[in-house]
Amino acid sequence: MFEAGPSTHWRALLVTIVAAAGCSTSVDADKPKTAAVHGVVLYNDAPMADATVTFHPKGGTRAAFAKTGPDGTFQLTTFDANDGAMPGDYIVTVSKVTDENEGPPSTDIAAPPRTPKMKSWLPAKYGDPKTSGLTFSVKADAENNATLKLVD
Repeated sequence: MFEAGPSTHWRALLVTIVAAAGCSTSVDADKPKTAAVHGVVLYNDAPMADATVTFHPKGGTRAAFAKTGPDGTFQLTTFDANDGAMPGDYIVTVSKVTDENEGPPSTDIAAPPRTPKMKSWLPAKYGDPKTSGLTFSVKADAENNATLKLVD
């Protein structure tokens, strides 16, 4: 009868680690290259916090997304956090919508569900790729800084 000793366990662990490392490398190698994209959203010259920024590709590549911080700044993500966007031309949309109901939803299952009272903080045109009027070209191996100025 065969008994697994400590060296057998180490060999099995080593094989698992090597196999996992090999898999992740091939997946990363297949991923298109991205370029860092940083920016700021200004609405009527004031930073817009908690807005969603979306870069919609004009050439059929993958979209990139970000959420603005308290100072209106953002860093795009396509595949991995803050990895940027693939080089190319984009139509940009910006939106910020919140539920204006007071307090958290009730946990009482007998209570009727509350209807969300949604508030848009930006003009609707900026949330639609057909009407936003915002564009940006992401360059490979370059500083990509986008200042998105929104007005009423």
